[in-house]
Amino acid sequence: MKRLLAVALMLSACGGGYIYPTAAPAIVFPDQVDDATVEDAAVEIAPVVETFIGLITFGTSYDLKTLDIPKPLTRFKRTYRQIAWSADLARGVNGAFVSWTVVRRSESGEEETMFEVDEPMEDSTVTNLANSGDLASIVGNRAGMYVMRYIDSGEILAAGTFTLVE
Repeated sequence: MKRLLAVALMLSACGGGYIYPTAAPAIVFPDQVDDATVEDAAVEIAPVVETFIGLITFGTSYDLKTLDIPKPLTRFKRTYRQIAWSADLARGVNGAFVSWTVVRRSESGEEETMFEVDEPMEDSTVTNLANSGDLASIVGNRAGMYVMRYIDSGEILAAGTFTLVE
């Protein structure tokens, strides 16, 4: 504590012992302002909108009551018949359908659409969906990384990845 006090006293002695601003604010008189200055000052900054994308979880089954995946997995043999998924959508759907798509992602990041389906939605407020199916056979039993997405009016509501291996 004594050292800290000694350092503080030494620094205040070097600086004159008082605090002063390094630059004074600019003073602008109304008769010196032209229209160009006013236009420059009126620039508005758009608010940052953070978008939320829900998560799709994969496994071998889902709980019929909660629609959750009890044991999440991301890797399956390319011949595995029944892959389950649970999607927590970012929001409810705007229309009567939600687009459900699976793409194959190459190592370079390029995507090839394997299939896309418009799934009917009876209740547009639903934000949790679950299902299961033979995804491996639908994508041709090809090993690789796949991305599943639920999309509404061009907005991704949920996304998740799974990998099929030899």
